Amino acid sequence: MMAGIIPFNRFNAIEDPTRYFDMMDDFFNFGNSLAHHSMQAGTFKMDVQDNKDAFVVEAELPGVDKDDINLEFNDDQLTIAVNHSEEKDDSQPEKNYVHRERRQVSMSRSVYLHDVNPDGITAKLDAGVLTVNVPKQVPVDTTKKIDIA
Repeated sequence: MMAGIIPFNRFNAIEDPTRYFDMMDDFFNFGNSLAHHSMQAGTFKMDVQDNKDAFVVEAELPGVDKDDINLEFNDDQLTIAVNHSEEKDDSQPEKNYVHRERRQVSMSRSVYLHDVNPDGITAKLDAGVLTVNVPKQVPVDTTKKIDIA
């Protein structure tokens, strides 16, 4: 079995010495969730399929609610924007945390999709995967027969 490769930006480690501790956290928590690692890095994974009559876009957004997602189509660009924050939970003050983390994530990705019907776009969030179905426009035959005089 081959070990996973952990993304590392050496420039961040040089400019910010505290980045060393983030690298250690990444190393020891890497097996927990690749998708979680992507969310920490400020991006998310996205697949785009070109089917016969529609484009299907799938984005991995673990732990994100649909209210945290802004989905827009403008000028042939489909944009998925996420603004997610985990709030401090004071409902159980008797817990004695030694270390506790919350995260604030704000990110977006865009993809160019041509010849689509923007009125037919549908989206569904299920088990941390956003699936966007973008139907293609039915091609209009603009051929005109010209009579010769």
